[in-house]
Amino acid sequence: MISLNGVFSYNNTDFGYGKVSKRIKDYFDKYKIHYKVNDLNAKLEICLNIPPYQFHNDQSYKIGFTMAESTELPEEYYFHMNNCNEIWTASEWIAKSYAEKLSVPVYCFPHGVDKVYQIKHSKSDPFTFLFVGDELRSNEELVVKAFLKLYANSNKHRLIIKHKKNLNLYNHPNISVIEKNISDDEMIELFHSSDVFVYPSSGEGFGFLPLEAIASGLPTIATTGWSEYKDLITIPINSGLSKSVWPEIHLGDMFNPDIDSVCNAMQYSENNYEEIANTAYFNSFAAQHDFDWDKMNGNILKRIINILNINL
Repeated sequence: MISLNGVFSYNNTDFGYGKVSKRIKDYFDKYKIHYKVNDLNAKLEICLNIPPYQFHNDQSYKIGFTMAESTELPEEYYFHMNNCNEIWTASEWIAKSYAEKLSVPVYCFPHGVDKVYQIKHSKSDPFTFLFVGDELRSNEELVVKAFLKLYANSNKHRLIIKHKKNLNLYNHPNISVIEKNISDDEMIELFHSSDVFVYPSSGEGFGFLPLEAIASGLPTIATTGWSEYKDLITIPINSGLSKSVWPEIHLGDMFNPDIDSVCNAMQYSENNYEEIANTAYFNSFAAQHDFDWDKMNGNILKRIINILNINL
């Protein structure tokens, strides 16, 4: 009766859509919800992907589940989205931008965070900032510029960059770069060995990395406009919507922070570390409770049951 289409067959948790697909399937399996992947005869089809969507039954109730990182999508995307019965996404700010463009209902279903071991951080020497990200919108270059502006000549500070670019651009003794793939457990160890996570992203469809850092107890600096968990971000970076810096990739507007806002947040984190470490530890419990995967996927199941009762 329920078909899971699109990336549901991939199970590649190294990227966002793959992680979501696996967690939804795990939930359905755990609670014995009957479904198939790419079922040709399903009465309800959910396609987790960017348009054009993959549907198999002309008579089915069709749901497109698509995340975005800026306020606009290519026009052809909206055409395919309007051919669905409804659209799902993972953040209210993107749901609002969709609703302004679409003639079908839009629902917001935020994702969850995996259960991880939490620690109460204490200030280390050298004081360690961490950035993890592979997308331009994550603003790695901005983090590096802010760090060098503040600490280029300090031996008491370091910055760790984790990306997959296979290109170490930074010839500086206080900047370390990790370019290999690492496991989930190794990522948690990286969170636990750092003092502050810095993630001034201009836009996220949901934003797994900052929430995972928060859930581990790591004080986190991040922009907030795109976030469903903005109240849990230890040090918010305020940034209003402005034109995307990458219009060839992300259309419309994004939350673009400036270097001074990042510098101020980094300095504040060091100068008030005991305070923010206590806040981060408290917020880690709220993150794991409020964004429990079972709770998040339970909201999806409630919507599915409502659709089936009304339409089938």
